[in-house]
Amino acid sequence: MSASAPLPLASSPEKTNGSKLSRLLIDGGTTVLRIIFDGYHPPARLSAGLNAQSFTLNSLLGKKVLRAAQWDKLFPPDGAAPDSQTFDITLLFLLLANICGLSPPRSGWHSKPSPGDNSLEANLARVKFFRNELYGHVTSTGIDTPTFSSLWKEISAALVALGLDQKKIDKLKEEKCGAEDYLDVLIKWVQSEEEIKSYLTKLRRSQSTTQRSIEEVRQTQLEDHKTHQDSRSLIGEVHRSQSTTQHRIEEVRQTQLEDHEKLQESMSVLGKVHQKIQSTIQGAARSQDERLESLQTDVQEMKVAVGELSKGRNSGSQGDEVLRNLVKSEFKGEIEFHVQRFQEDTREWVFSKVENWLDDRNSQNRVMVICGNAGMGKSVISAVVCKKMQVAGRLCGSHFIQHNNVRYRKPQLMLQSLACHMCHALPEFKLALVENLTRNTGKDLNDMGVEELFAFLFKEPLSSVEDPGRNMLIVIDGLDEKNPSVLKQGDEKGNLPLGISSVYHRYFKRLESELITELGIKEDSFLNFLSALAASIEPLPIDFASRLLLSSTTAKVSKRKLLKAINSVSSLLPVRGDRLYIFHKSIKDWLTDECCYGVHDFIVDEREGHRILSELCAAEFDILVQKRVAKSVSDAQFNDKTRYALQHGVRHMLEVDEDTRRDGIEDVVRKYVINQELVYAKLCVNNTVATEDIVCVLNEESFNSLSGETKGSLEDLLFILRKNSWSLMEHPHVILQTMVNGRKSVLSSEAKNLLSEKYYEISYMELVNKNQQHSVVEAKFFCSSYVLCFDISPDQDYMVCECANQEIQLWSLKTSKRHWRNRVSEKKNCFKPLDYEEPYSNFVEFDYEAETLSMTVSFYRSVAFHPDGKHIFPGNLSTVYTIDGKQKELFSTSNCRFSVCTLLGDNTAMLTDCPNNSKCLVIWSLDTGKEMSRITRNEDIVCFQCSPDKNLLAVSHSTGLLCLFDVQNRLTELGSISTTSPWGFLTFSVESDALVGLCRDPFGQIRFRCRTTDNEISKKVLSDLSEEEIRFVRFHPDIFERPFLVGDATGSLTSALSRVIPFGETGLLMRLTSERALLSSPTLPHVSLINLAEIQKAEIRSDTHVGNVAFSTDGENVYVVSQCPPTVTVREYSSCNPKAEKNYETFPSILPVKDGVIVLDDTVEFWNVELTECKRRWDKLQGIKLLPISEEQVVCLTKDYTVVVLSISDGRSKIIGNVKGRKILAMNKKFQMITYQR
Repeated sequence: MSASAPLPLASSPEKTNGSKLSRLLIDGGTTVLRIIFDGYHPPARLSAGLNAQSFTLNSLLGKKVLRAAQWDKLFPPDGAAPDSQTFDITLLFLLLANICGLSPPRSGWHSKPSPGDNSLEANLARVKFFRNELYGHVTSTGIDTPTFSSLWKEISAALVALGLDQKKIDKLKEEKCGAEDYLDVLIKWVQSEEEIKSYLTKLRRSQSTTQRSIEEVRQTQLEDHKTHQDSRSLIGEVHRSQSTTQHRIEEVRQTQLEDHEKLQESMSVLGKVHQKIQSTIQGAARSQDERLESLQTDVQEMKVAVGELSKGRNSGSQGDEVLRNLVKSEFKGEIEFHVQRFQEDTREWVFSKVENWLDDRNSQNRVMVICGNAGMGKSVISAVVCKKMQVAGRLCGSHFIQHNNVRYRKPQLMLQSLACHMCHALPEFKLALVENLTRNTGKDLNDMGVEELFAFLFKEPLSSVEDPGRNMLIVIDGLDEKNPSVLKQGDEKGNLPLGISSVYHRYFKRLESELITELGIKEDSFLNFLSALAASIEPLPIDFASRLLLSSTTAKVSKRKLLKAINSVSSLLPVRGDRLYIFHKSIKDWLTDECCYGVHDFIVDEREGHRILSELCAAEFDILVQKRVAKSVSDAQFNDKTRYALQHGVRHMLEVDEDTRRDGIEDVVRKYVINQELVYAKLCVNNTVATEDIVCVLNEESFNSLSGETKGSLEDLLFILRKNSWSLMEHPHVILQTMVNGRKSVLSSEAKNLLSEKYYEISYMELVNKNQQHSVVEAKFFCSSYVLCFDISPDQDYMVCECANQEIQLWSLKTSKRHWRNRVSEKKNCFKPLDYEEPYSNFVEFDYEAETLSMTVSFYRSVAFHPDGKHIFPGNLSTVYTIDGKQKELFSTSNCRFSVCTLLGDNTAMLTDCPNNSKCLVIWSLDTGKEMSRITRNEDIVCFQCSPDKNLLAVSHSTGLLCLFDVQNRLTELGSISTTSPWGFLTFSVESDALVGLCRDPFGQIRFRCRTTDNEISKKVLSDLSEEEIRFVRFHPDIFERPFLVGDATGSLTSALSRVIPFGETGLLMRLTSERALLSSPTLPHVSLINLAEIQKAEIRSDTHVGNVAFSTDGENVYVVSQCPPTVTVREYSSCNPKAEKNYETFPSILPVKDGVIVLDDTVEFWNVELTECKRRWDKLQGIKLLPISEEQVVCLTKDYTVVVLSISDGRSKIIGNVKGRKILAMNKKFQMITYQR
């Protein structure tokens, strides 16, 4: 009997071999092909990559190489993003061979490559070949073992070469997946389950026993808890009893003490009375004899005292005048600043040493020197010592030397200031000093040498002053910042004592020796390194130092030796966070200033350092652009050398002389300033760096040599950066989108090319009509809260503002950078009456008899620049801010405080309100800080304003009285006029012939009033204008021809500015030029830089209010529906030029359809695309809403809520029904509707 043939579907070792080989080839092959494909087209950019290759893919689809099903995976019909996880092995191979830039192997894509060809393309072809051989041309899935071994070896070798893990392949080969293997596994599984069941039965019994034990323990705990509660209750009763007993004992004891005290006091009083009686009896006799003698003596002493007093008053007055010739520097602000930084309970050992030394009257040391490295807190210690000694009454004077302030570092001026301080602490010294100063010295104090001046101001006067009985202290801080001639006249070396200079020399010599020994560097390389170190603006990146000193920056051993060598001089050059710091600014001076420090081995040229750093930064720029900025941003933050180059590279380039600069000014600007990729990178580091670079170029003498195109690009870029500085701070990549939609220029086309070809992962939209943009706001300065007021520096470089959260902020008008923010000491009264929800300056008065409320609002002006532009008044004249944000005592004795101010005359005086007296205005001297004169009125002053020529002053009172004063003629009153309510927002015209104000009635309505002045004082000074004139001032566009937008803190009342101030029509405006001004309002948390010409154009354009806009169905035209007057205009989309316009009586609705547009007014009309022909009209329909159904049908909802379907092609109408007060949202072709009811 012959053996039966094997069943075709039965399991066998051969079928198992086929299954494993299939898994290896399909699963493994698909995995490695997908990994390789994702390397060419990452998933995040897959859609963009496929779109870029759409032409190639379309060609493959047309040749039927790419099937429709595969096309749908590449471009899903539902609009979803493609996913390479859904691509099979066939599609992946097809994409790799056609759109990934791979070249076919020598044998081609469709043949098996030769064994010696192990390239990527050859291994891909092998995978394709075996896939076709094993699954395209086989009659059975069974494979005998020898064939299996041979194929397995060849296929796995190709997959491993393509990136598949060999361990995973071996694991698959060892798997058991035959029928017998599955039976063995099932038997073991059954046995394991029986064991688990037995174990679970035992576990249940154990849990039951444990549960019973837990219940027993819990019951015991409950009984113990009850016993504990009973005990606590008994203890509480005992405690209360003890407290009651103790309280009674205390009461008895207190009564005894009071009785004892009263007894002692009575005995003391009796004793004193007895003593007084005895002394009176004994002294009565003596006093009679002595009284006459005493009276005679007293008369003589009184005569002498009166003479002395008269002489003292005269000499004191003369002494003060004499002392005014001495320079006096106040450091109260500096001391307070450092004291606030002091941490309590630290540095106590220092203070103890100072106090012990000061208390030691026998000490031979009359000077204590506190030394330490920069940043160790020496100034803080000095300030705290001053504070402590001031309280103890032992401080004679203090001086804080600052290297960048001539007044504070010049020794002659310091000695004069200390002498003034000592006069306040030692009155006898003051008398002696005044006597010295009144003598003829033969030369001016400022011409004396230091030793001569010291002897004159201190040595000679102190010789005649008696010992005060204790040591007094003078504190001098920052002697290392002063020229050493103060300490030693014979020292000709300059700004450092010879000892410290020699220390620097020794340290750098050690560093040079170590670098030569360890790394074999040359002298030129070391000097180049020092030049770069001296020229660096920030701590130098270690990578820059490595590039200058090492031949190979990749050698880790060399870099390690470099760091080791630098650490040997870490006292001078500490390394922190991959940056090389200089511990004190004097090191840079020592390296570069040959005049002051003499010639030494390490003198370097700072210009050469700028050249070296400019080349290093240029190399970083080139690398950054080559790597793609967006990739560097997304992959990781910029490294230290890249950040340094972005922040300071351009400034180093501009510091290099023209004849030694690698690139001319034109190339520097084009390659590194207006290069949009580098601008993007700079914004990622700091949102003002790119702007600061442009400002540096504008300040260059060679700026005029730039080409017109480059100048235009600079101006366009500066405009964009200033206008969008706030948004670019959070979203720097938006710069490219903004560039694309800027004015048509080189920048716009370059940005478009970058986005479409290099940065395709950044989405953008492009405006069609770029030249029709009209920007009223050119820049915005976003503050921390509502802007109360602002002021502009005299040179128009800076703007300072005060915010409602008690902050003062200084901004650069050139770069839009906020330089600092400080607190203001006095909070403003920002009352918000009725609908005024912003922090205006307000005056509120309630009439109790009439039960009416009158309110007046105006602007604060509590922060202002000093006329010198170097100081800022923060609501007072005593403590001011410098331009770098530091507090400074300007007029320490001035008691000036204000919330509104204005400069007068030639800017030597200032007019302010008086916060403590609302009936006064005060004029202060800006030379002395003292009050010059004041205006006192009988009524409260609610608002005042000076004319632009500073000749007139308008003052509004709480009673409605408006007065005009002549500023130049001792504030003589020129005239007045009474109104029913007080005025606010007073504004003069430039010619000072018109005055605009605002008043509010009890119901919150705003009325504008205008008064004109007359030069002839004999006539009425203030007169009403007619209603027509008021409306003219209020609304007419010609207001821009009238000068209401200029002046000192002008309150503008024109509707045109409401485009900049969206929530109100009152703003504070200051002109910069004839075309630009700064504008803000207490309604907003920012200040806007506006273009006045664009505002005027915007006001003219604002006559047309657009209510609706729609595209035609072919996309070639735009329909614009305007409200005033009601019109429909069709415009060409590409140029926005109007084609036709149609007027209506009421505001129309439009619905673009095929071949035209439907217009809904009183009737429904179908017009052609150009609005030149009405094709059809439905006269009987009075519709209120149109909705599209299809290209041929629309639905119209009538006034009685009837739903009518209109056929565009034949004009037929069909009533569908009535929705009875409901609104229709949509309708389909089956006339099914979606409605809603409000």
